[in-house]
Amino acid sequence: MPGNPVCLVTGAAGFIASRLVHRLVGLGWSVVGADRVTVPPQRRTPGAEYTQIDLCELGDTSALVADVRPQIVFHLAQSLVPTSITEPYPTVLDNVLSTAALLEAIRLSSDATRVVHASSAAVYGADPGSHAYTESSLASISPNLYGPSKIAAENLAQGYVATYGMDVRVCRFMNIYGPGDTSSATPRSRG
Repeated sequence: MPGNPVCLVTGAAGFIASRLVHRLVGLGWSVVGADRVTVPPQRRTPGAEYTQIDLCELGDTSALVADVRPQIVFHLAQSLVPTSITEPYPTVLDNVLSTAALLEAIRLSSDATRVVHASSAAVYGADPGSHAYTESSLASISPNLYGPSKIAAENLAQGYVATYGMDVRVCRFMNIYGPGDTSSATPRSRG
């Protein structure tokens, strides 16, 4: 993108999103990080702006999109796998309703915005078997609500592409961990 692209990164308090904000600012991008919780100081990047917002609220999300006018949105706000077991309803809200509100807010804005939506390998279920996953691999039953909620969000994204011609890309993350990941001492699926 020419010039200094303006982007919105949701889930900015999270491990993956905070690393992405750091990288984008380093590339000279204008970045606004958004999260339902306050982004802790150790996850903040100088030069980025931060806002606290519940993306499930369409009015607030629409106001944010109208204010930021992003050229690209990295939608990484989501629930985590362990939460899907102990708090299934909030998982559906986090993974599905926030995606719906964000896509609708972008649709209602007059700006052309590309969306990169973070999904998960959890959509393939719990048993990978003896084969490698490909982009054409089919989703399967998950042992918790995390995978199904991510499939629902993907389907919403594809519905907005088919119906409104929006530019949405879905990335299915595998196991992601590294420096700054405070969720556990050992690697595990982070969605």
